[in-house]
Amino acid sequence: MGHGDYVITEENRVECVPVVTPPPTPESCEITSNEIDFIEEKDANAVETWTHSAWADLVGGMWIWGDAETVDPQADETQTFKKNFTTTNLPTVATLTIAADNGARVLINGHEVLDQLDGLDVGDQNYDDPGEVVDILPHLLVGDNTLEIIVTNLAYDTTDPHTNPAGLNYKISMTGADCDESEYSPEPETPTATLHATKIVCESEEYLPNRSGGADITATTATEFLAQGDNAEHCWLEDGWQFEWVTDADSNTNPGDTLIGPAGGEWTTFGLTGANGSTTTKIPAGGKVWVREVNKVGYQPFASSLADSVSAEFWCSTDVLNYDNWDWVDPVTADGQYYCVAFNALTEEICEPEAQTVLLSSDDDVKMVSLLTMSLVQLRSSHGCMHLGFRK
Repeated sequence: MGHGDYVITEENRVECVPVVTPPPTPESCEITSNEIDFIEEKDANAVETWTHSAWADLVGGMWIWGDAETVDPQADETQTFKKNFTTTNLPTVATLTIAADNGARVLINGHEVLDQLDGLDVGDQNYDDPGEVVDILPHLLVGDNTLEIIVTNLAYDTTDPHTNPAGLNYKISMTGADCDESEYSPEPETPTATLHATKIVCESEEYLPNRSGGADITATTATEFLAQGDNAEHCWLEDGWQFEWVTDADSNTNPGDTLIGPAGGEWTTFGLTGANGSTTTKIPAGGKVWVREVNKVGYQPFASSLADSVSAEFWCSTDVLNYDNWDWVDPVTADGQYYCVAFNALTEEICEPEAQTVLLSSDDDVKMVSLLTMSLVQLRSSHGCMHLGFRK
């Protein structure tokens, strides 16, 4: 016999009347603006801010900002609010109601769901009732979620913070799921150091320094080399070159001293060098970092050994041994400054021609040169064998 209430009929029969259980009330929850919202620009949590009478009253939400009132009403200010929240399951309905002075851009798990900042005007009233309602269900995840709201308060010609207040108020409402909010914890910044790489090109290999085993590479290594003897007459700082780095943890294998072009994979390419022959990048601190130059066709290759000094040369920091294209900075300390210098020489080969010819001129001579490509044609002048299109 099924479950239910038992009754006696007029015929003195006992019958069971089934009990109809109503469907459960759907779960619902809210996430609201409050003092656990984290503000990136302040590196601190939000505070309850002064509230203007024209601002929306979103039930449950608090008007927040990085300060109790606008610090400088005559200047634009942008603050980025972040909060983590979790859901037990995907809700059936999920909306964000938001009011902001002057406007906001909202991202749920990195997906933009609202942008009031494009074309924002000081007269825009994105702060009044009933706020703006946005469907955020398509971008929610079961489990961990991140809310990011970028709010801009535009400058106004007043010194009174109550005439140009700034603030944010929001409420996320969900039906069919339970949820909880938590303080956003920014990932700690990875400590870094600065790597400087300089490129010097010479007319021929004989003018390279052959410096394996020399002094450590410093900020003055390149300029000191060019200042020695007549080096500046045969060598110069070269623009248009790239370098690469990789941590020892990601790769501790030389991609090849004869490799032309980027190594790819885990290697990070940086540059180009500028007119001063140099380029800089940030590298992670805390361990060993390998560095190489991105070599090109038409230049002296690396000999890959200590014995053969007829070679391109590349040195970094305290790694000044071997004629290879694979040097390290070790250890990399936070906020440190490290230097690499790459020396190379033009070779004298002329690329195979096509039928096309172009009249080229330099300060010293005029020659007819057949072209393969603009990047590979070389012209012999008083500065040596030069790539067409590169200024020496």
